[in-house]
Amino acid sequence: MIFLDINTFYGPRGGGIRTYHQAKINYFLTHPADSYILIYPGPDRREQRIGQNVHLVQLRGKAITSDPDGYRFLLDYSRLFQLIQRAKPDVIEAGDPYLTEFFTLFSPFRNRMIRASFFHSDSPETYLDPWLAGKKIPAGKTIAGIGKKLFLAMQKKFDTTLVPSLLLADKLKTHGIRRVKYTPFGSDPLMLETYTERKFTQNQGKTALLYAARLDGEKSIDILLNSIPELLLNENISITVAGRGQYEKKFAAISHPRYHFAGFISSRSKLAELFNRNQVFLATGQYETFGFAVLEAMAAGLVVVGPDRGETGLRLRHLYSPFMYRGGDQQDFIEKIKHACSSNLEPWAQRGHNYARKFGSWDQAIERMIVHYRHLLYNYKPVPSNHR
Repeated sequence: MIFLDINTFYGPRGGGIRTYHQAKINYFLTHPADSYILIYPGPDRREQRIGQNVHLVQLRGKAITSDPDGYRFLLDYSRLFQLIQRAKPDVIEAGDPYLTEFFTLFSPFRNRMIRASFFHSDSPETYLDPWLAGKKIPAGKTIAGIGKKLFLAMQKKFDTTLVPSLLLADKLKTHGIRRVKYTPFGSDPLMLETYTERKFTQNQGKTALLYAARLDGEKSIDILLNSIPELLLNENISITVAGRGQYEKKFAAISHPRYHFAGFISSRSKLAELFNRNQVFLATGQYETFGFAVLEAMAAGLVVVGPDRGETGLRLRHLYSPFMYRGGDQQDFIEKIKHACSSNLEPWAQRGHNYARKFGSWDQAIERMIVHYRHLLYNYKPVPSNHR
């Protein structure tokens, strides 16, 4: 099988999407009979081969943030078309809801292929709605409504739409999208191993809090930023923040003996070490559609304080967690953190770890996706072209 991914969210300092594609790279390297091609935007054109069957292609894209390593819009579609015609993939997976999905659906490729959408986040709710609200555009609701209709209409035209959460699967199905496949992510075995090394002995009543994810507005990160001064009034609390994004400078500017800004951590082993040095994981995102960071924190044995919304809320309800706060409520966020700091964390850590183990490893997660694609290829019935 020749598998081709296009994703504008992939980059050298990406978060969960980078981890997802790295897991795919690792999987295909151990399955040399298949080929994997990943196409993503960057400042220039470049290509890299890893082993005999993995090919990374960077095409020109325009930066959409001030960070040169941040997200970019892919613009080099003529070159992309040439690459796909040459590769003749069996599966082409569009990993973002922008021009890539339109291109994947409507380009007149010569070979038969499965045209798939990797629906990893509800982009209208996560990005479009907050952006329009922040701009205070008079016709914002109308624009948002049109954007959502177009977005859902595109999803109906794919041969299959893969989603990592039941929350997303249910949402799509309520809008009449039937070719949906639930394929949850897994955890890095390194994080699962971290749990076995964790020691739950009381550290003289002190609790180390950790936030490790993107520092962007859609993560509702302001609730953490505004809570740090009050939390640090408690001499038994220390806080570490790791990540990058639009709020990065504000977190880096905080100076306190019990506060540490770790910045962006690309090494998985260093991230595992950071998890092992902390007891409580702070989750702020209200729109999480998988909660990848939350799942790995649970796998590593951290107790999660998170909102009652999105996939994080579903996970915490499943655990009957007493550390779930009302999304957007800063005072309740602080109170639930204080409650965690005064609790016996070991049984909650064990419960979360056992829950995370059920999702398996990243290798197993990618295998689930590949099995689905092989089944579709074997029973190939593409969406008729007049429906695209």
